[in-house]
Amino acid sequence: MVYGQQGLVSSSSYERFLLGRGVTNFLLMFIEKHFIFMFLLQACSYPQYRYLGLVTFLAALSASFSAVAASDDVFSPYLDFSVIHEDNLLRFHDAASALAVTGSEVMADTIKRTSAGLRINKIISQQTLIADLSMSRNRYSHFSQYDYAGKDASANWGWQLGSHVSGNLGGSYSEGQTPFQDFRAIEPNINRQRRENFDAAWQFHPSWRVRGGYSQYALAYDLAVLQYNDRKLATTEFGLDFVQPTNSTVGVQLRHIRGDYPNNLIVSIFSVDNNYSQNEFKGKVDWRVSETASIQFLGGLVRKNYDALTKRNFSGTNSRLVANWSASAKLNLNVNAWNEVGSSSDLSANFSTNRGVSSDLGWELASKVRVNASLRGERRDYTGVAAVIGAQALERKDNYTAASIGLSYMPIRHLQLSASLANEALSSNFERNGYRDNKLQFNGRYDLGLD
Repeated sequence: MVYGQQGLVSSSSYERFLLGRGVTNFLLMFIEKHFIFMFLLQACSYPQYRYLGLVTFLAALSASFSAVAASDDVFSPYLDFSVIHEDNLLRFHDAASALAVTGSEVMADTIKRTSAGLRINKIISQQTLIADLSMSRNRYSHFSQYDYAGKDASANWGWQLGSHVSGNLGGSYSEGQTPFQDFRAIEPNINRQRRENFDAAWQFHPSWRVRGGYSQYALAYDLAVLQYNDRKLATTEFGLDFVQPTNSTVGVQLRHIRGDYPNNLIVSIFSVDNNYSQNEFKGKVDWRVSETASIQFLGGLVRKNYDALTKRNFSGTNSRLVANWSASAKLNLNVNAWNEVGSSSDLSANFSTNRGVSSDLGWELASKVRVNASLRGERRDYTGVAAVIGAQALERKDNYTAASIGLSYMPIRHLQLSASLANEALSSNFERNGYRDNKLQFNGRYDLGLD
């Protein structure tokens, strides 16, 4: 037994206290030296990222004050280790395709991922400050050219003025390997994503609420041949809602998106400018069916106009339905259905019509055991105009399916162990585009937050 200022505690509790404090201090110094200051300086040096720098600074400042006050629930450092095996990492159609591209029929790989992070959560009166910072090391057993160090950071200030005006000011940054489902590039392809957002809502009448928001998103690829997909999106949104006593709402929403692609797509002798403006007018419904069930709907008209090659302009309808049901405190179900027009990176069509449905189930079998399962299916019709002058639209059609099931177990308060199995498949009328992948993942996460 060990005696201390807080009274009599067990040696194991005291050791865990020292371990948590030591690792917390180490993580803070490490992230401060290698991540936060670089992140803040870079964010604050550009006007378009000033909100992100401000929010991260507020979260860090709040965490510092909380550390002085020894408020352990503000900080939550964590360590995470994963082993992931995929039998078709690069999404080849078959072994012959792998041999033709890589010189080997090997399609499978095992990835080991180690990460350390820090979550910050602080409530000050009506204000909520949340931040999550992490760094990861990813190592591939066979395709070692994809080894990379990942970085992720997010921060949000949930602000409120009085009882009728509230909103969010936040941002995020991520750096990591581009998913192979998006681009099947043989060379390493790190992408960097930034997002800043601000929104506000004012309930000026017991039954009426007006809202608005602005966000910026930037995506950049390391791989030169894919930099034509680098983009910056600026989104402005306004809405008006009728609010019922049950907190159900019915309203309308206007959205404008400006998309800028700094690098033109070069195909043979053609240079394609993909800059565009998009306008949306949608109806929005949030129906609180009961205390345990809700339904959301967002749908309406979408029109996209390109700066160049205006024959690619298109208009259509987007709609999405979301249903949530908590059958009990231990069982939750979420179902999504959508019919949306989306942009396409396929040169034979500038957009695709995507129709799909997905479901997610969470079931707490026992106090320390939980099962999660998901299903997803989507039909993608690439029926737009070809991006290259004189090219013929190929009317490609894809069917995408994905399923997963996972089990998590918490043997002790701060440790979570989990395992999951997933299957992903794509079939297409262009047969060589199809693939199938199976993934097995084991994960261990230790939360160093103290009691």
